[in-house]
Amino acid sequence: MNIFSMDEWESTPSLLELIQSTYKICHFAWYRKPEGRETLLASLNTDLNSMSQVTYNEVILLVATAVAFTIFRKILTKCLLTPMAKWLKLDENNVVKFPESGWKFMIHGGLWLYTFYILMLSGRHQFFHRPSTVWDGWSMDMEIQRDIYVIYVLEGAYYLHGLYALFFYDLRRKDRQVMVAHHVICVFLLWLSYVQRCHNVGILVVFLHDVSDILLELVKIFVLLRSRQGIYYRVWGILALIFFALLIISWALTRLYYYPFKAIYATSGILLDTSNMAVLGSCSVFMILMLYVIFIMDLYWFGDVALTAHQVSGRTKLHRTRETIHYSCVIWQN
Repeated sequence: MNIFSMDEWESTPSLLELIQSTYKICHFAWYRKPEGRETLLASLNTDLNSMSQVTYNEVILLVATAVAFTIFRKILTKCLLTPMAKWLKLDENNVVKFPESGWKFMIHGGLWLYTFYILMLSGRHQFFHRPSTVWDGWSMDMEIQRDIYVIYVLEGAYYLHGLYALFFYDLRRKDRQVMVAHHVICVFLLWLSYVQRCHNVGILVVFLHDVSDILLELVKIFVLLRSRQGIYYRVWGILALIFFALLIISWALTRLYYYPFKAIYATSGILLDTSNMAVLGSCSVFMILMLYVIFIMDLYWFGDVALTAHQVSGRTKLHRTRETIHYSCVIWQN
């Protein structure tokens, strides 16, 4: 199967179809119990009970991997990234910032490349270009494929590490509260989708989000390299602008278009089309709502990106977006 042939791709729903299907699946989930309406509190309790189905060994593996990420980051920062920042003769403040961006670029890059291989190159999955296949063979006791299981462990551990790092490792930023909420929701979604065997949707969500994080960290790195020891290096400034433009394009395409019309729609319209009462009966209102919360956060951060683009086009001083709001820089130089 040639995934790059448009004949293999399923059609994308309209915005109206997405909204209607979301309403229908939430209505179905709300009234799915024979005795009538299920309260939100009862629905949440159902989800929490299902989350308790993970084994002790699975929790230990997740926490141990998160600790390993933390240790590996400290070693990498001390032995490679900080010495590299000094070798590149970055300004003193930027020597502290460089390791964080370098670490996140490496992690997001590695995870996304592996996810890209799983979804696009391995030939085992068609979830991206044929989202309807995410529910093929679904059952609560189905076995999770090893490649997807590995991604789930790594992503879950990374966000657990990220929660720790936000308070004890990363630079303090204006939007830290939003990032904390984002990480908590991500851990919740990964966990819930794992126990409810919605992992095929989960890996699609991961795939569509990590690519923008790679470009974001590259932009930060290029900006740090642009001005060193009072000298402006034009090539790094140009690269910062190019990759910033790519960031805007990728964010709009993957997070604001593909994410709602492929991943979220898979949990609503495509799910309804399956007519599989087993999977329909287990659908989670909170999972769908949390997917939309992530989408709202994507819109919020894209607003910062768009504002920055406007300021860059006007050659004015700008505040860097999302994780870079804490300090300002000038990307465009005369």
